[in-house]
Amino acid sequence: MLRLSQRPLTGSSLDTELFVDRVEELEAALRGLRFGLNAAVVGPSGSGRTSFLHQLRTRLDRPAAYVEGRAWTQPRELVLALRAAMGDDPRFAPRYESVDDAIEEQAMEFLGMRRLEDAPPPLTEREVERLVNAAAANENRERVEILFVDDPNPRAMQLLFGAFRDTLWTMDLLWVVSARDDLRSTLLAPPANAFFGTVVDLGPLRDQDAVEVLRRRAAQDEGSEASARLEQLSAEIAHSITHPQPRQLIEAAAAALQSPEPQRVLDALTSAHAKASGLGRTEAMLFEEMRHLGPVHAGDEQLLQRMGLTRPRIVQALGTLEEEGLVVGEREGRRKIYRVTVPSTHETRGVDA
Repeated sequence: MLRLSQRPLTGSSLDTELFVDRVEELEAALRGLRFGLNAAVVGPSGSGRTSFLHQLRTRLDRPAAYVEGRAWTQPRELVLALRAAMGDDPRFAPRYESVDDAIEEQAMEFLGMRRLEDAPPPLTEREVERLVNAAAANENRERVEILFVDDPNPRAMQLLFGAFRDTLWTMDLLWVVSARDDLRSTLLAPPANAFFGTVVDLGPLRDQDAVEVLRRRAAQDEGSEASARLEQLSAEIAHSITHPQPRQLIEAAAAALQSPEPQRVLDALTSAHAKASGLGRTEAMLFEEMRHLGPVHAGDEQLLQRMGLTRPRIVQALGTLEEEGLVVGEREGRRKIYRVTVPSTHETRGVDA
């Protein structure tokens, strides 16, 4: 059975066979790590940043830990997750780990700077120092030497690699951090730019690599009718996308294989991608996210978080896409729900051909 799954590829042997090697990018990251340089991995939504981190990890012969940064919306939560990844599980720590912590937190509440029930505790220098200590306390386990952080929250980027950069530098380990390309300036803003000695860009796939992504999927179910159709259409699918990335290719393949008129679907995708790309970076990125998420409204929290933009900017971009016929908006109660006008991942997710 041919499975066109959208999930990121892990480091398993099967997933490694499906990964189309970004040879130059992997070598750049490995070379930097060999010389003791932290690495930033930057690429657009759908470029396979998570898959890249897992593949990079399989090529290392040093103990490493992986943390999904996007799972933590607050910087302090991310630091606690990093500590847990290195074996220092903070879930069993007392509410206040020192008298100074208790005094500081209660003083902030008294001064009206925040209320404990309204906001999480802020990230402080002491919390980052505890992260450093967690990395050093390794008597009973193998020491983590490389820490992978996948898509951390923008605020966490600014604090960890900017404000607390010098403290992190005292840790005896290397960092590999991924971020969307629209957050490049946030991740690499001074003084964080000096923290990352290597910057790896996951740009569009070359033509032959884009075709290879689909051919490796077809090889999973060699001999089947679906596999033969995908093999036949792979070049046309790859050429239907202006700047092909792995997720976009899988989306287009799923849409084309389900349609009785695959060429019509591919022509529509080609036109839509070209038009969205011509509108500007924000509009093109929003169009891709909507194809992945399905119907959304301007205040959709998942959309706002993934885009890293304000609601007014999303409203403006949606209006532009609607004017160009790339999305349609319909009133549903008090909200206006927008849908893309071409086949989306949301419609084809989980399809077995």
